[in-house]
Amino acid sequence: MRLKSFLSLAFFVFLLCVLLRLYYPFVLSAYPQYFYNQAPLLNTHDGYFYAQGAKELLKLYQEFQQSFALEFGQSPIWHLPNFLQDFFTLSISSHLPLYKSTSEILSILTAFLTLCLPFNLEQVLFILPAIFGSLIVFPLMALTRNFGAIPCALSGFLSAMSVSYYNRTMFGYYDTDMLVIVLGLSIGVIILRTLRTQKALDFAILFSLSAFSLLYYSHLRYVLLGYL
Repeated sequence: MRLKSFLSLAFFVFLLCVLLRLYYPFVLSAYPQYFYNQAPLLNTHDGYFYAQGAKELLKLYQEFQQSFALEFGQSPIWHLPNFLQDFFTLSISSHLPLYKSTSEILSILTAFLTLCLPFNLEQVLFILPAIFGSLIVFPLMALTRNFGAIPCALSGFLSAMSVSYYNRTMFGYYDTDMLVIVLGLSIGVIILRTLRTQKALDFAILFSLSAFSLLYYSHLRYVLLGYL
């Protein structure tokens, strides 16, 4: 299958898996007790741990942005060294309770996406699991790309819609689970590609993805040891 056809098919399967996850918020809308301030509640306890870290990071960033704008009259993005120094100083001098989860990769990634996307934090927390979880179709379909379009599409679709995986990557299931299998499987795909191509770029991608995976979820080290 050509690359263009493969990517088109993979994106179609990805979007289909995201859309089928809308069943949960559709049913949820009939139960007002699952909403707080018109925002749907997360359906996993661990999610609130990471959500608190993201909320704290956004709060610190807003305070830094306001202090920087008052002092220099411009956006802090153009003064990255000052941004890092003043951000750290502000977090210490403001005596805000810094939660343990503020240093978690998932909290940092969530705060960054909230700053970049036109959604508030509650919306990002609710949407991310369905988006991240459905990404599993790409490494699965990359492994089965040479089997033909129909087997390739079915492998991606069934992997994303399998019962246990679907339950842990539905809208609102905000937790590290939504990317663990995606990252572990993607590393395997990159290893196979690197062994075939022997290109420096693929080695760099493999190293970067492995480092990010270990920072995201340390127990993925057992998957990496398995690959070795």
